[in-house]
Parts: sequence; C-alpha cells; structure tokens
Amino acid sequence: ILYEPAVSSEKIPLTNSLNSPSSSLPDENMVCRSVGLVSSLKYCNVYYNCKQYGHPPSDAFYCLDGSHFDQTRKQCR
Repeated sequence: ILYEPAVSSEKIPLTNSLNSPSSSLPDENMVCRSVGLVSSLKYCNVYYNCKQYGHPPSDAFYCLDGSHFDQTRKQCR
C-alpha cells in the first residue's frame, strides 16, 4: 500500500483537539479500528489517539517533515 503524506501548515506535529464529531480529520469518516495510537489508512505521516473502538479518535497528530508513523513501534520514524 502506498501512502501520501498529509500536508500541514505547521512545522511541528499538529495536535487537533477533537471535541465534537464535526471536527475536521485528515481522514474523512475515521473510525478507530483499535485502542491506542493508530496509523492513518490514507496518510503515512498521520496517526490518531483512539480511546474507544468503533468511535472517532480523540486526537490527530502529524509526524515531522519527512517522517512517517511506524504502527509497530508506535512512533514517527
């Protein structure tokens, strides 16, 4: 699977506080497929903090320029 990087205007990891279902996510209609840090299915440099299976994530994060989220190690590399 090839992933495209999501574009963020920030030079540092961006945290989006997602207090309502109407908040914008890099992945439209993102639903947690596990609990914990979960990689984006669409963007290699985006990951989510999932607190409840089957629900939208509580936070979204961007890895720094040129790095991607490693689902196995649960970190940007």
